[in-house]
Amino acid sequence: MTRSEVRDAVHKVLCDAQQALGEGEVNPLGDECCPFEAIPGFDSLASVEVTTSVCAALGIADSTANPFLDGGPTTVGRAIDRFCSLAGVTDD
Repeated sequence: MTRSEVRDAVHKVLCDAQQALGEGEVNPLGDECCPFEAIPGFDSLASVEVTTSVCAALGIADSTANPFLDGGPTTVGRAIDRFCSLAGVTDD
């Protein structure tokens, strides 16, 4: 698995979350965006659901870590870094 595959999985699940939260137009978020700020209705519960979905998509065993909350809400890029770490991805 590569970082690009992790990024694709994270972006797909975030787009699914935007749809589920009632966003009219779904737009992929850039790495610098914070989902808590960019997606109306995205909260800590949504971040747990998204984390669970991303972990399932990547074949990561359930983890207590929440890559979207790294000492507070974080960016998509930082969450991707944390998912890569959980998945053992070291290359692109």
